[in-house]
Amino acid sequence: MSLVSAVTWLAVRELWISFRLVVVIALFLLAGALVVLRLDAGVQGPAGWYAIGLGFASVGAGALAADIFAGERRRGTAAWLASRAVPRVTLLVGWLLAIVAGSLVGLLPGAALAWLTIVPAVPLVDPPRFAIALVAVGSGALAVLALGMLAGALLPPHWAALFSLALCALVAAGALAVPVARSLTPTSGYFLLAEISTEWPLSHALQAIGIGLASAAILLGAAGLALERADL
Repeated sequence: MSLVSAVTWLAVRELWISFRLVVVIALFLLAGALVVLRLDAGVQGPAGWYAIGLGFASVGAGALAADIFAGERRRGTAAWLASRAVPRVTLLVGWLLAIVAGSLVGLLPGAALAWLTIVPAVPLVDPPRFAIALVAVGSGALAVLALGMLAGALLPPHWAALFSLALCALVAAGALAVPVARSLTPTSGYFLLAEISTEWPLSHALQAIGIGLASAAILLGAAGLALERADL
């Protein structure tokens, strides 16, 4: 556990120095600001615009995670740590936790901004319902970040980011084209947030959380296996 904490701190420090942590924070913060700026929310409604903003923020953070992790492999930083008895899976978990931490720093104030805008438009939505929809979105975002780490473990920096973007776009397009399949993908939390004014049952949110976490676990497991075989 101490090794994970040390690697996470090194990753946060590296992200902060390179200003990439600011980019991750800004992505999720701007998703909330988008709702405030869209005063004429239109047919989407403020919750819909927030879900769209969070979708773009998650995909952007995932692509950035892929580029960052692949860059760490190419620069030799990962090899230097591995040569000093730091397990490769610890590198994976440490960098993931650093990016997740940055995402949460941007998500929480962004969610507060969005909530202040959504409440007047959808007064029947209570805080617990909004919170569980956000948790469902967060599980989907975690799956996107895990995909980015897998791409970073397999591909060169820029190709890893492009692969992550392309696959996320493909899944999102499939969910939009086939509504029946939405509940089977990590995108389901975003749709629940967009449709928060409707009376969807709590079981749908729990299912979305479960699918997001399961997808993240599978992708992280694959990333760990890929990193064990990768050249650092």
